Amino acid sequence: MSEVRAPERMSAEDWAEAEFGPNRDAVLAAFAGIAAALSEGTSLDALLGLIVAQVCELTGVSRCAVYLLDEKTGTFPGHAGCQHGVDIGPGVRRSVAGLEADGFAREIVQTRAPVFVSDAALDPRPVRSAMRAWDVRAMLGVPMVLAGEVIGILYLDNEQQPHPFSRATRDISVAFADLAAMAIAQA
Repeated sequence: MSEVRAPERMSAEDWAEAEFGPNRDAVLAAFAGIAAALSEGTSLDALLGLIVAQVCELTGVSRCAVYLLDEKTGTFPGHAGCQHGVDIGPGVRRSVAGLEADGFAREIVQTRAPVFVSDAALDPRPVRSAMRAWDVRAMLGVPMVLAGEVIGILYLDNEQQPHPFSRATRDISVAFADLAAMAIAQA
């Protein structure tokens, strides 16, 4: 899946309509809220918390978390999370993605594209103990790309519920991953 970018000749509203159809107004409102938080000097943790909450609301998934690159270790420690509208940041901050056994994170970083796991219990890519601990069935991992480098990963799941992650869900997730990368650059 390619990065979602607004074409130069298209207004933001036209781009949102083309990419998100009926979710257009909600996506634009979410982007505006995050832009306002950025301009107000909101902390990075608060911005990331706002982004994961918006992703959950706009996509209808029950849980979203963001993990950011630690350049020293090459891993992705957890930073923020939302589950059923509740901040789960403390639990997410105890987690680390991108360890040697984490083929799922490695694939996201290598492809710089969203990666879907339909059955975390059977798929060899994710760390199974983490999938059991978080009660994950299906998961979408979306890279946060800045200047061609993956600086973070958004993870979306619906806990034990199967979830196909529609094109619209993927498009919204990619757009918010891009927004999160820009927020990190500015923060």
